[in-house]
Amino acid sequence: MMKKFILLLFGAGTLSLQAQVGINTEDPKATLDVKGNVIVGETSFTDSGYSVVVRDNSTGELKVVGNAGQNNSAPINLITFKLQNVAGDWVQNYYTGIDPNKFTVVVTEARFYTEGKTVELSPGTGREVRYNPEHVYATIKQNQWTLHADFLGGTSKSGNGTWEITCLVINNSLIKVLPDEPSNFGGRSSFNGRTPRGL
Repeated sequence: MMKKFILLLFGAGTLSLQAQVGINTEDPKATLDVKGNVIVGETSFTDSGYSVVVRDNSTGELKVVGNAGQNNSAPINLITFKLQNVAGDWVQNYYTGIDPNKFTVVVTEARFYTEGKTVELSPGTGREVRYNPEHVYATIKQNQWTLHADFLGGTSKSGNGTWEITCLVINNSLIKVLPDEPSNFGGRSSFNGRTPRGL
C-alpha cells in the first residue's frame, strides 16, 4: 500500500512539472502544441463577453485580438467624432490619438451643420466655384490617424459649424493590405475591372 501511495505521489509530481503538452508532436513549442486540424462542435451563441482569436501565420500561435494593451477594444470598433466650432467648415487636422501600428481608420459617413441655422456655402474670394464638394478623409500624420474635413473651394456663410465624422477603427491583425489596382479609363465613364490581386 505504501509503495502504491509513493508511486501515486511521484506520478502527480511529474504531471505538475510538465509545462508543455504536444498532440501529434514530441517537441511542443507552447503550453499546448497541436500539429493537425482542430474540430470544435456546435456551441451556444453569445453577443458579449467574448474575444476574437486569430492565428499568427508565421508562428501558428493563437492570439486574442483587441485585448490587453489596447484598452480592451473590440477587433472592429465604430466611433463618431463630433468636432464642434471649427473654422467655418474647415478641419485642417484633427489628431485622433489612434496608433496606426495597431489600428486602421476608415471614414464611413460625415455631415456638417451649424446650430439652428441653414448651412450656406459661398466661393472663396476671387473664385467662381459653383459647387463645393465635401472632402472628408483620414491620413497618418505625426504617428497617429488624423481626420480632415472641408467643402473644397467654399466657406461657411453660417459661421463656425460642427462636423460629425463616423469611422470604423479596425485592428490591423484583421487587415490584409493589397497592392494598388490602377485602371486607365481612356476618357470613358465606365470600365470593367478585374478581381484585385490577393482576393
